[in-house]
Amino acid sequence: MHSTNREILKTLRGDILQFIYKSQVDRVKKTSIQSAFYAYYRYADIDRAISYLVDRGFLEKEQLTSPIKNRSEDFYSISADGMLIVDGTMSDKGIYMDTEDE
Repeated sequence: MHSTNREILKTLRGDILQFIYKSQVDRVKKTSIQSAFYAYYRYADIDRAISYLVDRGFLEKEQLTSPIKNRSEDFYSISADGMLIVDGTMSDKGIYMDTEDE
């Protein structure tokens, strides 16, 4: 993977963690995450970033079936370790956290 693309993914991972953290809800639907970032990133990169965060334990994935749509949808919540990444107590070499917003 090209180093520029790696840096973009690191930034995207941090942005996704902050997005879910700041949403102040129990869980966020995958399509809401995609909608928030699709203007700036490719869907494949968004999905890759989400998978990384789940695999590392920073996000928790839950599949729920919508009674109205009768199909399952993916929802994500931030884990305790994910919160530590956001607040700067913990770091991960694959995640860039922009702390200037605070």
